[in-house]
Amino acid sequence: MHDERDIGRSSPPTGGARISTRDLDASASERSSVSGIVDVGVQATREQRLDLLAERALDAWCELGPDGDGAPQEEPSEAFTAGVLERFAATTPRLVTMDLEVPVAVPPRRSTKTRWFATITAAAASVALALSLVAPDEGGDEASDAAAVLSAAGTQGATSDAPKLPEDDRGAFALPSDFDRLVESYIAEYGRNYGPAFKFHGVVVVAQHGDITYSRGFGTANPSGDPNSVDTRFRLGLLTEPLTAVAIMQLVEQELVELDAPVARYLPTYPRGQQITVRDLLTHRSGIPNYTDELAFHTWKSRPHTTDEMVERFAHLPLEFEPGSDTSPSNSNYFLLGAIIERVTGEAYADFVRRGQLEPAGMMSTTFGDAYDSGTQAEGNVWNDEEVLEPPDPIHMSTFGGAGGLVASPSDLVKWDRALRDGLLVGNDALEQLSAPSADGYGFGWVVSRAYGQTLLSFPGAIDGFSGGMLRFERDGTAIIVLANTEVVPGSVVAQDVAMMVYGDMPPKRNEPAEIDISPRTHRKYVGMYSISNRTRAQYGHKFDESRFDLLARVYVESTGDRLYFDVPGHARTWMHPMGRNRFFFKDHSGNQVSFELGEDRRANKLIVHYQDAEFELDRVDLPPIPVSDAESSL
Repeated sequence: MHDERDIGRSSPPTGGARISTRDLDASASERSSVSGIVDVGVQATREQRLDLLAERALDAWCELGPDGDGAPQEEPSEAFTAGVLERFAATTPRLVTMDLEVPVAVPPRRSTKTRWFATITAAAASVALALSLVAPDEGGDEASDAAAVLSAAGTQGATSDAPKLPEDDRGAFALPSDFDRLVESYIAEYGRNYGPAFKFHGVVVVAQHGDITYSRGFGTANPSGDPNSVDTRFRLGLLTEPLTAVAIMQLVEQELVELDAPVARYLPTYPRGQQITVRDLLTHRSGIPNYTDELAFHTWKSRPHTTDEMVERFAHLPLEFEPGSDTSPSNSNYFLLGAIIERVTGEAYADFVRRGQLEPAGMMSTTFGDAYDSGTQAEGNVWNDEEVLEPPDPIHMSTFGGAGGLVASPSDLVKWDRALRDGLLVGNDALEQLSAPSADGYGFGWVVSRAYGQTLLSFPGAIDGFSGGMLRFERDGTAIIVLANTEVVPGSVVAQDVAMMVYGDMPPKRNEPAEIDISPRTHRKYVGMYSISNRTRAQYGHKFDESRFDLLARVYVESTGDRLYFDVPGHARTWMHPMGRNRFFFKDHSGNQVSFELGEDRRANKLIVHYQDAEFELDRVDLPPIPVSDAESSL
């Protein structure tokens, strides 16, 4: 008889929800006595159940033969297969005993580590990585631009797009009476099916005019189990940029820097410095490539660098476009701003920021560079190919400078927000310039948009092992701050979802598909090489640069043990999790899924990547014809 082990496989290392069939012939009394009974619509959908039943029936047919004598004679015909599926679909669903491994609810104080799918790290978002799927449509949401900003680690955030916040006016600020419960319930959804690696570890803070009205720490700050709190220090990564922009505006007020002056005035030896202005750097319109995208970045990011050594790393890279003609977020822009600060003031960037912002605001827990010796800094987490957490690779914060080198606590960011609103750091004219958007929605250090009847300034935080987000509502003085010591949960998305709850809305329910087990013998029908289709190039060519499509010119689906992997050579090799009927999902936050179309020989001839409302077709390019006598081996 058919070996049950071919369908009921062991659970993945992540401990995520897994569904496998058990004895389909068990008696009704046996079924009713098992707590794992699942009916349609509970954990396993009816469609998933049909997938399992159909697959098992076809496997058994191939093994036993049409006469049940163990002598398979030929491949099942399309008519036979269709008939089996129709009969399954037409039958009133029976209760099927399922083996459900549901992860135990993890209490807030739980240490985890993980590796960002390149945003926010590079695993299952290989598709988003290759096509930059988070790029907004023309006239789209500026907040999506922030999610697409490259992290200071040189990886692209796990970028699940948070919904655009409504622009209507909700009146006076007041937290909902059940706000604490709403936030706790929302945070608990992370990792519900995907497992412990996807739990949130960080801090959520809501403040109004500098007074904290809500704060809650989740998870742990380190392997010792110390809980995260409002005073825990986190790497800010990209959230360093708003402080760098304020430092520049302080120099503008002192008439030491002019926004429309060429960079060459302050850095005379910088190539093309006469073409690029300080304003171009502030609004990411310089065209200077992002140095953290360089292939060799990971080989030297752990070494200390002087400012001049770092500038030399990217000074001679060719511009991506004429300065001022386009927008492309780049860490190089804000590193150069930090270099200008040092050249103009004669002080180290860290000293000028401390004297001009940290001390006036009373930010005693904020430093340039890591402060692990203090005992209050959280340890970051990335995730590995096994989808379990581990520490990030070492980095030296001198390689990030004014683009991402600061470390701060949530409580210190509240103090900074208050000092900025109260005019302790810069005057009103500078504040207006900081929040004046460019044509592409960038202010100085912020993405500028409208939400809930007021101007919203927002920006993500991202760097190796950490993520975050800060939203500042201008009219009612509300600030939402999220800092996390994990890359797996995108802090910028959490911050935007919390903002929705602050103003009485509910964010979309998080979708974590449940994984099913399939026999590894079925992998061979998917394994092969695929290439982006001409149809997809033509359909989406106006949205994406041709070089992005070229990254998908050669993609491999590979089988290792009981797993399938989606491999984009040189970028990411990502575990594909089955969800039924030739469909697979990635455990990232982009919502990417993959489906296969099968040919007459029941082998895949097309791979389709599903992202929101878009579908990207990849044609199979390594599919020679096979003899009919070998067809059953492809099932």
